[in-house]
Amino acid sequence: ELATLMATLTTMLPMKPQVPVAIDLGAGFGGPMRFLGRQFPAGRFTSVEASPATWLVAWLLALFRPNVRVRWGDLWAADIAACDLVYVFLSPQPMARVWAHFQAHAKPGAILVSNTFAIPDVAPLQVITLPGRADAKLLVYTVTMYIRASDKTT
Repeated sequence: ELATLMATLTTMLPMKPQVPVAIDLGAGFGGPMRFLGRQFPAGRFTSVEASPATWLVAWLLALFRPNVRVRWGDLWAADIAACDLVYVFLSPQPMARVWAHFQAHAKPGAILVSNTFAIPDVAPLQVITLPGRADAKLLVYTVTMYIRASDKTT
């Protein structure tokens, strides 16, 4: 499952002259961003974790990765405006709020990848089955799928 997840995230970062930027909200030990940091040495990758003990382990694991930052704190306060990719592996409960946060703050064309948990009442752009668990899948969304309220003209 992990190898497929990492390979899939790698293909989702845009291939462009700019530096790829990604964030993992609720990052746990920060594996996905460390992996992307190795694949894209010029990229900027951030893991955000609220649990102090888990954050400390993630921070130590990323200590010698200059393009990977591990932040302790509230995932809702994380700046996602410059991100090409926002990755979450949370639970069903916050997914509507994740979508609202993504729509309000992500740049056009940004990609939201949710591991396993769908956004209620929003059809994903793509669903990628992951080996391992029966329910393991990546659900891919993008901000350009819908017109954000802030983009509407009156």
